Amino acid sequence: MRDLIYMIDIPGHREAGRDSSWIVASFEPVDTTGVKVWQERTISLAATRGTLSACGGQTLAVAFGRDEEPACLREGPGLWYLTGKIPKPKWGCPCGLHQYLRQDGGVLVSGGASDAVPREVLRRAVLQARHATEADLRRLATPGGQ
Repeated sequence: MRDLIYMIDIPGHREAGRDSSWIVASFEPVDTTGVKVWQERTISLAATRGTLSACGGQTLAVAFGRDEEPACLREGPGLWYLTGKIPKPKWGCPCGLHQYLRQDGGVLVSGGASDAVPREVLRRAVLQARHATEADLRRLATPGGQ
């Protein structure tokens, strides 16, 4: 699983937590004064094993919603941009969703958020995501080390 643990520094955001495997991380804004709906500016970063050669059949999933049929645009070799909406939100933000997917060898790195997060911030985060170092793993393994 170590090859699926990625790290990133996102300007204006802080790491808010990871799932128990450390593979899925969420980042919240440092300044929450502009946040209208809980998690609308939260960025999620995840990695899965696999490859993607075409956009079709992808699901766009972020911290608080998903779209089963997003629009997808290939931006370049190994980089895709997905956009969509929560079809019928029962709670949260009735906003758009977007996500970047980056092929990194045999791993797909994804970063998603609501459209309240600027596209360029999301793109930069996915492009700059890197494998965790030994120091990163020690920090993650230390209680309260996030």
